[in-house]
Amino acid sequence: MTLVALVSISFVLFYFSINTTTLTQAHCLPEQHHSLIQLKQCFNTTKLNSWNVSTDCCIWDGIKCDEQTGMVTALNLAHMFISGELNPAYLNLRLLHYLNLSRNLIDNVILPQTGFERLGLRTLLSNVTKLQFLRLDGVDISLNGSEWGKAVLQVGPTLRELLMVDCGLIGNFPDEIFHFTNITYLDLSYNSMLLGQLSEFTKLSLL
Repeated sequence: MTLVALVSISFVLFYFSINTTTLTQAHCLPEQHHSLIQLKQCFNTTKLNSWNVSTDCCIWDGIKCDEQTGMVTALNLAHMFISGELNPAYLNLRLLHYLNLSRNLIDNVILPQTGFERLGLRTLLSNVTKLQFLRLDGVDISLNGSEWGKAVLQVGPTLRELLMVDCGLIGNFPDEIFHFTNITYLDLSYNSMLLGQLSEFTKLSLL
């Protein structure tokens, strides 16, 4: 076989491998697909029509997956007009980087039955230790500073943005928050019963 032929074959194989990699994208993992379907079944909303049992969950509204592994990395259910209880099945999404559950309203009234009070913030966050973005605006947490501070602390050092606006937070501002040295954005506004000074944030060089 000539050198030209060998080069030609090598080029064809290289081209084929590149295009195969480009065209092959990981699909949603079956167990995560099942968890999300369970989650949908607990909600009363018309905003999740794309969450169809026969389709890949990576193309659903509010869902983003890792292109290599198919693991769900983002869950955005903000402003979905959701009512019902939050099924802890979704906690199987252990590689979530982005979680937004804020502002599920009907007639401008924050739903009291979104399930967070019964589920508990600690349970909600116990398995999502890779989070970089957490937004819970308008969710009635109604916990004192120490309790929600320890709950958020479970997320780990990866957390960069934390938004808990109008969550009914009360008591003293939790010292636990100062453990998150990578936080670049923090918004705890409209929690009128939350007390304390923020001078300690000078220790967070990225904020």
